[in-house]
Amino acid sequence: MSLNLIPSPSRVNPAVLAAQADHPLLPPNRLISSLEKRMREILFPEASSMIFFSGNREACWEVLINSLIHGRLLVCVSGRESRRFSSLCRSLNLDFEIFESAFGKELLEAEFERDLTESSFNAVYLNEIEPYDGVMLDIRHFAEIIHRKNPDALIIGDLTSSVTAVKPLEIGEHADVVLFSSEQALGLPPGLGVILLSERANFKTIGDPGDGWALNFTKIYQQIHETGRHAVLPTPLLHALNKQFDRIFLEGLENRVRRIETLSAKMKAWAEKNLFQVVKEEGMIAPTVTVMKVPARFSLQQLKDGLEPYGVVFGEEPDDQRSNKAIIAHMNDTSEDELDYLIELLERFLADYDIQRGIPVSVKPIV
Repeated sequence: MSLNLIPSPSRVNPAVLAAQADHPLLPPNRLISSLEKRMREILFPEASSMIFFSGNREACWEVLINSLIHGRLLVCVSGRESRRFSSLCRSLNLDFEIFESAFGKELLEAEFERDLTESSFNAVYLNEIEPYDGVMLDIRHFAEIIHRKNPDALIIGDLTSSVTAVKPLEIGEHADVVLFSSEQALGLPPGLGVILLSERANFKTIGDPGDGWALNFTKIYQQIHETGRHAVLPTPLLHALNKQFDRIFLEGLENRVRRIETLSAKMKAWAEKNLFQVVKEEGMIAPTVTVMKVPARFSLQQLKDGLEPYGVVFGEEPDDQRSNKAIIAHMNDTSEDELDYLIELLERFLADYDIQRGIPVSVKPIV
């Protein structure tokens, strides 16, 4: 059994991969209309408008900047991905401020409320889950603070690492702009971007469509709905999304979320029991990943080498060769049997590890 536990790009179900080769029975504009209907039925019934386009998370950010950020922006940095977004804002000389706190949930929310009291912002960016840090922001609670302290600000929710894996946000109540790309929690191959707007955000784009051409919300929306075509419409990935909606509908979104939460609790409990230090903030624990530091007696590379013969791969911190954090992604279609298989291999690795030689004694896969 091979097992891909990398958070990004995440594993894709074979049926979803095969759906990309579906014959396009519907013209693009009708396929888009069908997917918009299913998106509302399964995830976001309150969405006023939405677009699908070709691109990854960075392309979503570019559409966001081109189309919806027309004033001072507050970027809430909770980990690597939101920090990358803040770097993009800096490189483009946007008028923005970074909010970052590393002292736990209660102080984080108190400092956030204080910042909104002292300053006014046109928009606030929040990334729901940081897959390389194991952190989840409670966007619902942050939205309450924003509505109270800065009611005119657009709330932007980045759900690339959380959509379909946690309870959906209510567009309009918890976020005015929802964006996500396909390569993580959605469980599709990379290359599809999705942005949804509340009625309030939609009116703002009509009044001020912003800049850009291929990556501009208003221009993409108009081209798809008025002409039925768009230069960056990724039709194969739209068929894959349609298939993924079938699978989510059959399992039930609540059951899918509950399964992921159960796997998260099981993996984290095992890690702590076996002296792996689980990286977590109380009240801010992401259910989609377990980020754990390996014990000092062996290295991350030795753990990777020990699991590789069994076809098991997991994530690690990008651009950090000295990291000792293993990132286990248990989202999308990961099953309890697969997690049990991983735990069995980890226990065999720990039992067979020869401290003197510094390598696992057993390298034969389980039959």
